[in-house]
Amino acid sequence: MAPDNSDTRSWFLRIAGGTVFGPVPTPALVLWARQGRVAPGNEISRDRKHWQPAETLPELDMTWYIGEPGGMLAGPFHKDAAEKLIHEGRAAKGAHLVAAADADL
Repeated sequence: MAPDNSDTRSWFLRIAGGTVFGPVPTPALVLWARQGRVAPGNEISRDRKHWQPAETLPELDMTWYIGEPGGMLAGPFHKDAAEKLIHEGRAAKGAHLVAAADADL
């Protein structure tokens, strides 16, 4: 999904361990997702009080999983981030991309 430059929202990102980054504008958060800096289990908030899973924000396009041999799925990730993990060998040998629509969740 292309960044929407008219989106004026700002976000906080909370990662594993509780570290919080931000605020950052939506386009920056989208870039972080593409880079793999927004990972499964991370949470986002506009006010640091109400948190939601990062993958629930449609603009992040975290709709891809890494399918590993044996049928295990890791994710969800942005497609670019998942491809990078596979390409760099940070996923199991033989791993492949699986669209959320095709995943047996």
